[in-house]
Amino acid sequence: MPQEFAGRLRVRLMIERATATRDGSGNSLAEWQPRGSVWAALAAADTATTTLAGEGRVSRPRYRIMLRAGTDIGLADRLLWQAATLRILRFEPDPQTPDRIILLAEELSR
Repeated sequence: MPQEFAGRLRVRLMIERATATRDGSGNSLAEWQPRGSVWAALAAADTATTTLAGEGRVSRPRYRIMLRAGTDIGLADRLLWQAATLRILRFEPDPQTPDRIILLAEELSR
């Protein structure tokens, strides 16, 4: 029997949104502001893709994250999970399951 949707949401994620502020010299800075927390399902995604950094290839862990539809979240936001910071790379809505959205996120730091 398939697991209920709500039963899959076992990971607590914090959402942060960048806001533009100016420093004393007039330069624009991004400051991260907390936007709340959500329950999510989180699973490792394919890590075969790599990016170039300098002369070498760098592969960062990626995750598929399932959230309830209607969550106030965007591509400019970031997620905090345990000691990791996750950048949202893509939204994957599924027309057959309109009550949820799937995100692809990449770990920036731990």
